[in-house]
Amino acid sequence: MSIKRTPWIMMALAVGMTASAATLEERVAALEAKKDTVALREAMDKISAYGDARVRVGYGKRGRIGARDASETYGDFRVLLGMNANLDEQWQASVALATGAIPASGDVRMGNGFNGKGVGFARIYMQYTPIDEVTLFAGKMSQPWISASDLIWDSWVAPEGVAAKANVDLDDVTVLANVGAFQVEGAWSSTTSARTPIRLYTAQVAGQLALDDTTEVLAGASAFYWNQLRGQANGLGFNTATAGRNNGGAAAYPRDFRVFEVFAKLSGQCTEMDLDMPYTVFAQVVDNPSGNRYKYGYLVGATLGKATEGNFEFGYDYRYLGRDAVLSIFSESTVWGGGTDGKCHRISARYGVSSAAQVGLTAYLGKANVSQTQTGAGRNTGTVNALLFDVSASF
Repeated sequence: MSIKRTPWIMMALAVGMTASAATLEERVAALEAKKDTVALREAMDKISAYGDARVRVGYGKRGRIGARDASETYGDFRVLLGMNANLDEQWQASVALATGAIPASGDVRMGNGFNGKGVGFARIYMQYTPIDEVTLFAGKMSQPWISASDLIWDSWVAPEGVAAKANVDLDDVTVLANVGAFQVEGAWSSTTSARTPIRLYTAQVAGQLALDDTTEVLAGASAFYWNQLRGQANGLGFNTATAGRNNGGAAAYPRDFRVFEVFAKLSGQCTEMDLDMPYTVFAQVVDNPSGNRYKYGYLVGATLGKATEGNFEFGYDYRYLGRDAVLSIFSESTVWGGGTDGKCHRISARYGVSSAAQVGLTAYLGKANVSQTQTGAGRNTGTVNALLFDVSASF
């Protein structure tokens, strides 16, 4: 080898080694990036999003105490957007943002000078499934109760506290049960008095029985107990001016609430008259033994069809809700203006425009202040009718 060529050879070797090192570093960086991408994909696979949006146009007419009868045409909207995260095989976390500022409605009225609309946490909770049959919840959660209708609880209500649900399959019957303890109001004090927190304690048990391949019946009973309501301000700051309130709108609750419920639902597939549509028939009775003679309520109803893409769904129910049968601030928010102390026919029709969107028309033919004990100026009384058209979408 020529001495003159040695430096060139050494330089070439050095360049080659540098290039090899650079290529190795690039490969390592690429592998690290791929690893991060895989980790991110695995994390995202644990998260599922869901949402619900509704735009509604309504016309309503109602009689009012101490004022002229009122009618109005209005627009409302509501939006809910949430996600569930499966942390592992036993733990899940859920969070959702939504419009609305009162517990029994997410609706926001259109107008008010195009101002911004408020959004808050509608759900934020953890759930733990130690075994397949039992699930525990903590936080501001979706309703853990078995529900035949919205007679006691508007579907938008999200209780806050802890709950446990059990689902046990026996030979022919599935037993469903749940218990819960929920914080309604925190402790408060003033210069003259001190109160303990207002809490809600619940328990339910039900049985689900399959009668054949398409028909099943669900029946059960519930107990809802509110402590420390006695002496608290009626409505707890959430009641609207037009809704039927407990105790005729008295300034404070004269007693605690202990509400008992029995319910039943039959569901199956209708094949009569060349129909092939799912149906449900349901009934519900509530009683508040701590109330007065206006302590009862009941509901009967049925649905036919399901508003999936290209299909109709029809519904009807009739309800009566005594003034003190349930806590008025949490019951369905549209019938007779919301709250208690009313009766109503609700007739609905829905159509599935697509796999995600529906259109619907609902008529409410109701009467408020059936006890004739609501006395607040401007409060609904007599006939309260409404016709609502809405477009909704969910995923």
